[in-house]
Amino acid sequence: VFGAQKITIPEGTNTFGPVAVNQFNHRFATFDIERSQWTDPKITLRARIDYSTDGGKTWRYLCLIDSRGSPSWTKSTTTAVCELPPTATHVQIISTVAGGSITITRSPGLGTK
Repeated sequence: VFGAQKITIPEGTNTFGPVAVNQFNHRFATFDIERSQWTDPKITLRARIDYSTDGGKTWRYLCLIDSRGSPSWTKSTTTAVCELPPTATHVQIISTVAGGSITITRSPGLGTK
């Protein structure tokens, strides 16, 4: 939904979205991080997924993912999958990156499974 592409998330706080939720099809908010190029353990990421039930006027916390780079990943992707409440109308992701920028080749989105 946010668009799968190679993106660089700069150091600091960044917002993805908000995007509208199709209440009949979208049951999950997801955040995939492709980690194979993220080898510096000094670079950290905190991504908070929020949802709105009033068209984006106010936001509520849904879930959080914390991660750190590593030179020896045994798993190439970290994923947060959070079930949306049935009253959700919008979703956004607030990320905070410290220690440098992160390049990912997958991006946040909405799921139906």
